[in-house]
This record gives sequence, structure tokens and C-alpha cells, in this order.
Amino acid sequence: MDILKKDDLRKLIEKPEFPSVSLYMPTQQAGSDTRQNQIRFKNLINEARNMLRKMGLDSQGELLDPAGHLIKDDLFWTSQGKGFALFCSPELFLSFRLPIPFKELVVATNCFHINPILPLLEGDGRFYVLALSQGGVRVLRCTRQDCKEVTPEDMPKGIAETLRYDDPQKQLQFHTGAKGGKGKRPAMFHGQGAGFDDEKENLIRYCSDIGRSLHSLFSQNEAPVILAGVEPLVSLYRQASSGLHLLDQGIDHNPDELTNEMLHQRGWGLAEGYFRNAQQQSLTHYLEMAGTGMTSSDVKEIVSESRYGRVENLFVNTDTRQWGVFEDETGKLEFHERQEPGDQDLLNTASLNTLNKGGTVHTLSTETMPDGNPLCAVFRY
Repeated sequence: MDILKKDDLRKLIEKPEFPSVSLYMPTQQAGSDTRQNQIRFKNLINEARNMLRKMGLDSQGELLDPAGHLIKDDLFWTSQGKGFALFCSPELFLSFRLPIPFKELVVATNCFHINPILPLLEGDGRFYVLALSQGGVRVLRCTRQDCKEVTPEDMPKGIAETLRYDDPQKQLQFHTGAKGGKGKRPAMFHGQGAGFDDEKENLIRYCSDIGRSLHSLFSQNEAPVILAGVEPLVSLYRQASSGLHLLDQGIDHNPDELTNEMLHQRGWGLAEGYFRNAQQQSLTHYLEMAGTGMTSSDVKEIVSESRYGRVENLFVNTDTRQWGVFEDETGKLEFHERQEPGDQDLLNTASLNTLNKGGTVHTLSTETMPDGNPLCAVFRY
């Protein structure tokens, strides 16, 4: 399975080209049904070629040629997530095996169709679990659906590595405790000589080594980080750390006794509340500003104003599409009842414009959209 990153989204939205083809499909993950993945993909690629022909772009069909190699790659289609997304234009070809299912969809127009993948990137679409113990450190990069260990190679292999050059008479002595969930015994220590102050100082040094190792991973990352561990190490790390968006709540348990899957499950229980709270605050702001001229649920107005950077917060219904044509230069907009050759999803157009102008897009279901509207916005001015 692939990890969709913010940089990937930036590639998809920054320089739109004509034609840009976006393809989405559900995928089978295991068993003989995986053969259906190639059949479905081949049919959708043929659908994309037909769309280009109807747009008078027969010669552009070659931009789909790299997809032909994927069709023949049996191993690729047996290693899938729940959904597959492909994006290709004259200068770009990207594909992703993702942890959420998609409905079959092909769009060929002057920009990429990104709304189906936005739920994976909301709030960076990601959180981290930083599991700390005196016996070692693990870093998990997580979404709601999955997690992957991304512990840097230079991470200290426990406090013993931090103290390996100390005077042996001042080193911490370790003994083993109960066996942990990963088959390791969590390290325990007794301060020798100087007592508690020495023990505290050694833990602080260990925290500093951890922080240096994490610097490159988190230097430009605003995703929330959840600490997993026990006192006093967790509190000392909170005091020593900088540059991390640490959530106040953590996983109060010795991580040596928890598998990555257990940490992911407990971490999502905390991250979900964080993401929901941030979205709810934006929704509350929308409702408070209703009737002041600073909000709108009119698709035409929102799409038009989004190109000027007026939209600060956009709420988009991920279950709905509004086909039509929007001319960025003239502002001319047409609605169509069904998808026609070259059509954009105007809800997607609003998302692209909002993200390009530094706004925030919140993806919601029909049930959670204000008044059931397909599109709502809070304006900057």
C-alpha cells in the first residue's frame, strides 16, 4: 500500500494541464478476486481513451500508454489496498494503492479530480505515534486505516546506547522485567552513585538524542504526534522536545508491551477526537457567521469567489458531484445534469482553487453537511 503525501497533492493541484485524466476504482486485496482488478482497470482505461476521443483528443491517447504496463503487472494487482487512484497528464503520471475504497470514476478535463482522496489528507490526513521506553523508540506514521513504522536509522537503541561512553561506575544498570508484547523484556534501571539526579540527567540526555534523530522527520511536519510511554520518561521528553505538535493526551502504557497495531488502534482513538474537534470548530464558525455575508452555500458563488482566494474554509460533500464547465479567465460557469465530455466536477474546482490559495478544505458526508448542501464556504473578506 502507498502513502499519499502532501507533496503528492501539491503536484496534482499546482500546475493543471489539459488534458488531465483521473481514475478511481475499488480493489480486491487477496485471493482469486484480485484478477478482477486488472479487468476493471483495463475497462476504465478504455473508458478514458473514449473520453479523450469524444473531446477530439485522439492524439493524446498516448499519455495513457504507461497504464498499459500496469495492466500486465500481475504482482502489482495482487498487492493492493482497498482503492486505487491514477492521475496522468502530458507531464505527470502518478498512481496510488490506498486504504479507502472508491467508486469507479473517470474524469478527463483541464485539471485533476482530487476530492475522493482529500479525506486521507485532511489535517495532513496523518498522525504519528512516538513510542518511548528506556529499551528503545518506535515511530509510527498513521492514518485512520493503517500505520507504518518510520523510525529513523540513527535513533538510539535504548538509553544504554546514549550512555555507552560513560564511566562504567556511573552507568545505569539494567535488569529484565515481564516479557513485552513484541517478545522483548522492557528495560528497567537503578541509579548508581549520585542517585535520582543522575538518573534524571541520563533520561534527559536520552531525550535529547531522540530529539536529534527526529529532527529531519518532523522539521516541516505539522501532523499531531501522540506519545506512548510511562513516567518519568514521557514528562521529561515533553519538556525537552521542540518542533513537534504533541497532543496533550498520550498512551499511558509501556510500549514494549504493545504491538504496532495496538499502538495504532489506541493512537487513532486520540487522533480522531483531535481531527473531529478541529473540523467542528470550523463548522461552528460557519454557523455563527451565517447571514453576515461572510458565508455561502451557493455553488456558483463559491466556485467564482474561490479563484480569487476569498474562501478561507470550504466544506465539500464527498458523496456528491456537480458536473459543468468553469472558465477561470472569464468566470463563466455552466451546470450540467450529467457528465459531458471535458466536464469538471465544480465541487472539485472549488477545492482546487481553495487549496491553491491557502484555504482549508473539509470533506463531509451528506449527513454532516450544513443543511444538506453539497458545498459551503466561509469567506476571508
